[in-house]
Amino acid sequence: MPISIQVTVTAPKTLLNEQVIRDQIEKAMRSKTAPDLKRQFEKTVQGWKHPPDWSQKFTNQVNYVSVTVWASGANKEQYGLVNYGSPPHTIAPKRRGSILRFRPGYRAATKPRVISSRAPQRSGEFVGAYSVKHPGFEARRFDEAVAEEIGPRFAEDMQEAISRGAHSGVRY
Repeated sequence: MPISIQVTVTAPKTLLNEQVIRDQIEKAMRSKTAPDLKRQFEKTVQGWKHPPDWSQKFTNQVNYVSVTVWASGANKEQYGLVNYGSPPHTIAPKRRGSILRFRPGYRAATKPRVISSRAPQRSGEFVGAYSVKHPGFEARRFDEAVAEEIGPRFAEDMQEAISRGAHSGVRY
């Protein structure tokens, strides 16, 4: 479930070839953008009993820069399922011959395109069933919401990094 934010910066190509500028871009991605992205994704799983871990990758090319953050670790599939949604499906017990036990009242921990989370709420008396028809749920699209939130800041951060590098004595 990677999210990638790319920005195109208008500047002379010779300027973007300068190592001091590329160093400033790398510094900004590592110290500002990646922590911001990670914080936004962590907000989407606050209250989860088993949240995923987060991995990141930086790309710093002459023609574009990007930071990619994705869910990783043991719970990455769960995060992907919540992010992309689920169609209606049948749930059966893992062991043959056993029954499912659950409380029928439920409030989801997340909402579509909202960068926050809360503990899920379950209510009602426990019931048992050999299988249940789950109605499915709408995709949360956290990746799109985070990209919309971080994208403009990322562009500003990269422009500031280029300006810092350009003002540190680079001539083109």
